[in-house]
Amino acid sequence: MASIKTSQKKSADLSTTVREILNLSEETGKKAADGIRKEAAKVKEATTKAAEAAKARKAEEKTQETKDVAPKKAPAKKEAPKKTTASKAAGAAKKTATAVKKTVAAAKAKAEEKTAEPKVFIQFAGNSFSLDEILEDARKDYTKGRKKTFKDVQIYVKPEDGKAYYVADGDPGAVDLKYNG
Repeated sequence: MASIKTSQKKSADLSTTVREILNLSEETGKKAADGIRKEAAKVKEATTKAAEAAKARKAEEKTQETKDVAPKKAPAKKEAPKKTTASKAAGAAKKTATAVKKTVAAAKAKAEEKTAEPKVFIQFAGNSFSLDEILEDARKDYTKGRKKTFKDVQIYVKPEDGKAYYVADGDPGAVDLKYNG
């Protein structure tokens, strides 16, 4: 009786540890997504400022043109159009947007690297069991005769019995452990 309680406690501890590992990877993904959102907000702000500056320069140029309309004695030679500060600002905004897009892409790649699923192995009496394989076996066993997969699952590994017991959406089941040695 005492050995059953001890093994149940060990299984519960293992289950808690697995949940903690999965929660850590989820938190890392959320932090990366927040970073990406912040970078996107900076890009939007920079683009808005550049557009406002371009509008202000355009209005200033129109005001200058109306002042230049006054009658002149001789027509002046046309000069080659110079690059205006508005177009310079637009070019700078494009460069900034490109740089931020690259930064965002790098942040996404880094987030994907960090959110890789952990691989958990259980070793007992010279044998090794993969939690991924146990989970896949439980999924196959549960969906046998059903068209749906489970939404919630709890797995209790008992190497001394050679079984992994599961409760999927309230339905209990068991699968044999595959010895990987």
